[in-house]
Amino acid sequence: MVDRVMYATWIDGVVQMGPASVSTADHAFLLGDGVFETFLWRGGRVVGFDDHLERLMESLERLGILVPPNGELERSVAEVAIYLADRLDPSHPLRVRITVSSGDGPSGLARGGRPVLCVSAMPLPRGSGDPVRASIAPWPRNEWGALAGIKSVSKGEDIIAAREVRGSGANEAIWLNTRGDLCETATANVYVVQADRIVTPNLASGCLPGIARKLLLQHAPASKIPLVEERVPGDILDRVRSGTAGLLLSSAVRGVVQVDELDGVVLSRLPLGKRLQELWQQIVGDHSRVVALRARD
Repeated sequence: MVDRVMYATWIDGVVQMGPASVSTADHAFLLGDGVFETFLWRGGRVVGFDDHLERLMESLERLGILVPPNGELERSVAEVAIYLADRLDPSHPLRVRITVSSGDGPSGLARGGRPVLCVSAMPLPRGSGDPVRASIAPWPRNEWGALAGIKSVSKGEDIIAAREVRGSGANEAIWLNTRGDLCETATANVYVVQADRIVTPNLASGCLPGIARKLLLQHAPASKIPLVEERVPGDILDRVRSGTAGLLLSSAVRGVVQVDELDGVVLSRLPLGKRLQELWQQIVGDHSRVVALRARD
């Protein structure tokens, strides 16, 4: 667990150590009305930063929340990350989160005031790569829902699913959708590794359009990795349990990680999975950009 003192927050142009306070009338606090992005800051560079901002803008537009200027977003990220990095080992990666709330509002569902932008940063815990033990959530993910594909601060479903699978010794919940197709996990995109190809659920499954997923799909062809997105029937997990296929997860913070167990069954590690992990490391090295302080508008 990260000590609370090693946590910095930017809100309304002010950077401080520790968490910031929000109004008790804030609708992200009251109703889960807001969106967020999370990524790693490594020595002033972020992989896929512009992709994160693009997805944030798209999510805000879908929810009808006013979009902050790009310059303000980049400046706030740089300010809080540099502020914290200067107090730590500057080479240690930081986990940075952008949160945009719809802001203070009246009781009920109607929105009120201006949106609130908050950016937080904390050190990525060292040695945080625990074995991934997955289990299927007992409820479906609704691929037709209004929040499908949006990185919403409303995470109640994922919290409940994670709590449920912990009862069987798992630490990652896998979502199937209402058609019984593979969708995603509570925290990541998912990939089925076969002998001759890797498949990941398409966006019609209801999965989040993950940034790591997007970059892997973009760069896999050049590395001659047969990675495809398509409808993935849930019964493919029977092949995973039998040992003829494996599972990987991806997220911007964790990168590409192996699923070690599914429902208590130790899973196979296939060569294509290792190649996808190596591709991610290449992407991290070659496709990150500097996130810099910019003059205020």
